[in-house]
Amino acid sequence: MVRPDSYDKLLCKTRHYYSGDEVETVSVGSIQGLNMQAGKGQKEWNILILPIESLTLQAFHSEMPKTKKALNTTGSLSFSNFHHRSGNTRANVIPLLLGRLVPYRMLSAANNITCIFDLTKKSLLESSLWQTAAEHGYATLQGGTACNAFVGCNRLLTSDGYVFHDNLNRFTSFNHSFPYGAFYAPEHALSCTDYKEAKTAEDILRCDGEGPHLEKALDYYKLLRLKNKRVRTFSLMQVEEPHGNKIYWPIDNIVADFVQWVIAEDDTILVFLGDHGDSSGTPLVIVPPSGIDSSFHLLGSLTSGMIIHDNVYTFLRGYLDTMDISSATSMLIDKIQSNECADYEQLEVCFCEAHRLNTQEELKFDVEYEKVITAYIQSKTSAAHCATYEAPEVSNIRMEYKSVTFHVSFSNGSVYAARFTSPKNFTVSQNTRYHSQRSCTPHGVHPEFCICDQAGFERSNRIGR
Repeated sequence: MVRPDSYDKLLCKTRHYYSGDEVETVSVGSIQGLNMQAGKGQKEWNILILPIESLTLQAFHSEMPKTKKALNTTGSLSFSNFHHRSGNTRANVIPLLLGRLVPYRMLSAANNITCIFDLTKKSLLESSLWQTAAEHGYATLQGGTACNAFVGCNRLLTSDGYVFHDNLNRFTSFNHSFPYGAFYAPEHALSCTDYKEAKTAEDILRCDGEGPHLEKALDYYKLLRLKNKRVRTFSLMQVEEPHGNKIYWPIDNIVADFVQWVIAEDDTILVFLGDHGDSSGTPLVIVPPSGIDSSFHLLGSLTSGMIIHDNVYTFLRGYLDTMDISSATSMLIDKIQSNECADYEQLEVCFCEAHRLNTQEELKFDVEYEKVITAYIQSKTSAAHCATYEAPEVSNIRMEYKSVTFHVSFSNGSVYAARFTSPKNFTVSQNTRYHSQRSCTPHGVHPEFCICDQAGFERSNRIGR
């Protein structure tokens, strides 16, 4: 297989993908100047979409203070009632990129996940944001910090067989892709510090989501932008949650610095969001460059309403089609004003539910909440294969106006965070590291609710040290 043999050479290409034994490349010079004239006299902006895996609104406020502060800049819009669709990355990022929820089926073999979406190649090319951006002269860039999976899949194709991303065979329909395997666990590192790619499919499968190596992918984005200043970019960078747990401090430190760099460049529309979360919602912050058309700030009237991924698509697609912020803003406002709960049956929380939460009475801690959480966790585990969850102890109780949060510790050493927004509406996540339990967890049970290797669990959480 022929491929670029150095990082600098990789950055000199506006298109690189691998198919069989050949590499197709197109030089920067061939597309320079295509996108320098924006509609109606406006400047044309870069677009950067930055989804954080499984980032809830609650976690954003409590676990990512540096990033939150960096995003809180002049002109930025924070949408306080942003709610995700129920489901996972594919149920949320796909509507963000294609404008609608697309059914799909998954095939898995040897940890290689193939996702087949129920749409044709023609429909994909016509609707996808990255193809629309490419048609307007943008260089397109995609990256995921866990082995470069795209919406959680190694290989993605349409119902009529068009493959638009295959990281195991080093192919993508974007112009660029972040270095494959830019996010390695220390014990699996394959010259990661030199931005070398994994050499085989097996190497990529060995690549793990552990370790704070996120800066490798973000540095790649920076260098690509710096080397191609005259070419506008449309970029999707999905940041995976580290350690398989809700441990955000590495992400917060690195993403905050990166966001500050993007904002300082002052030439990019930055869309920061959680790809999916829980009933507390997910964050959505749009940071415009300082020179953006003033009509953008009309979107401030929507910040307390319901915005979902499909709505973000409407705004970005409107801008790409018209190169006019005023038109894109009008399209989004019209879309929001026509929304009704019936239109969003897939949402965990739609506008009507959000309104109910806004008018509910103040919540206070109740001992029944502990019983509910304990029973829920016990129902998720396997008594035959996992350690039992006994002797719960409650700590760190916090009562806010519309929510109650607390920690529950069990005799097996696990600690869970619980949040109630009503007596019947709650979320649970493990605060201790459970990544080490993946290999022994039985089928049908998530390692978050199974401790099957007590020694490994204690080592990863430094219990007894």
